[in-house]
Amino acid sequence: MTIEIEELKFECIIGLLDFERHTPQEIIIDLSLSYDFIDEFINYADVAALVQEHMQEQQYELLETALN
Repeated sequence: MTIEIEELKFECIIGLLDFERHTPQEIIIDLSLSYDFIDEFINYADVAALVQEHMQEQQYELLETALN
């Protein structure tokens, strides 16, 4: 099974520069997630909420680190 999320928009702190560390920026995420279906489907809304919550809590300096 595959979950496709396109244009998930939210604001978070991301970046190295001082102004980036103080002012949330809008980011847009496209995500493709594959998984083996066994007994239950994964709710895409739960995945979107988890991604947003994680990004907002971690406040990454590098986009590349956040993507990993």
